[in-house]
Amino acid sequence: MIQPLVTGYAVTYVLDYVDRVLLQRWAFEAGGPTKIFDVDNEENGSTTKKETRLPTSPTSSFWARLVFGFDAATSRRHLNTPYEVKNCRHFSAKDKSYVPSRSKFILGALGSFVACYLFIDINDANAQSDQDSSLFAPDKIPFFSRLADVAPDELAVRFIIPLVIWATSYSMIQMTYDLMSIVAVGLHITNVNSWRPVFGSIWDAYTVRKFWGNFWHQQLRDLLNDPATIITHRILHLPANGLAQRYTKIVIAFFISGVAHMFVDLATGLTYLESGSVRFFTTQALGIMIEDAVQGIWKRSFGGNTADSPTAKWKRVVGFIWLWSFMAWSVPSWMYAPILSRTAGEQGPLMGPLSVSRWFLGKK
Repeated sequence: MIQPLVTGYAVTYVLDYVDRVLLQRWAFEAGGPTKIFDVDNEENGSTTKKETRLPTSPTSSFWARLVFGFDAATSRRHLNTPYEVKNCRHFSAKDKSYVPSRSKFILGALGSFVACYLFIDINDANAQSDQDSSLFAPDKIPFFSRLADVAPDELAVRFIIPLVIWATSYSMIQMTYDLMSIVAVGLHITNVNSWRPVFGSIWDAYTVRKFWGNFWHQQLRDLLNDPATIITHRILHLPANGLAQRYTKIVIAFFISGVAHMFVDLATGLTYLESGSVRFFTTQALGIMIEDAVQGIWKRSFGGNTADSPTAKWKRVVGFIWLWSFMAWSVPSWMYAPILSRTAGEQGPLMGPLSVSRWFLGKK
């Protein structure tokens, strides 16, 4: 677990350097970025320009500069700033100003850390002993081209795997975030309001777009969107509005994410050819295009909700089924290879020597 996790964070710092230093050109004197790129702020493709902080004095103390540098190097969502990344969840949906007490926050984060740790460890122990590795063979990745040959047990696995994969990924990220927040808040390095929830509400994940843009963590949003914006408008010279530029940026952002995740795959022992991360993440852009087209046709035919009206429950149910089905189709292209490598090989617990499943479940 440690090697892929470290590799993942290392790759994000490369993206971070490109975005903060080369593109946004962060500077202490400006109190943040000196260049802000227009980014999609609405599902219909309209854009808005973010504000910047007021300049600070260039003669500020060494400590102030050190704090600014630490924040610039570690904060990915720019919480509670004028240029906060969009769709970052608050502690309370009803009262965005609410911030829990320090003790309540630490206890909550500690409970979340333990729950995530136990889920990952116990689920991994069961997965290693119960899975048939043949179900994750490369020839099982295609679906529609071999629909007549898909067995019931294979179909069941395809629908179960996305739930397990995203629950595990969620738990890993949440566990790491909890640990860092406990240390930072416990030692008075940062305040509680600097550690708002890293994930959105699961009830918002009823489309591919909302899964990635509302529910999933937004730590990489600027790191992916800014290069995509530069490539789309300054290299490809696409106009500022229209479907072409909108979906080009989405494809490029997901492609960059796929390349970043490929290095994590390599850290697990897979080869470039075995890694399916680029294929999977670029496929997510296809899913967004499909659902945008379907929603557009529906709105033209039957009308749609206004921006402030809630989404009907039946539409959410249909959306959840669509998302689950799309993930059942697309996730195997990325995750079957690492699952096969893990189930077919002689590997110890994911948590290594810290695994509680060694004695809790009698696993080795």
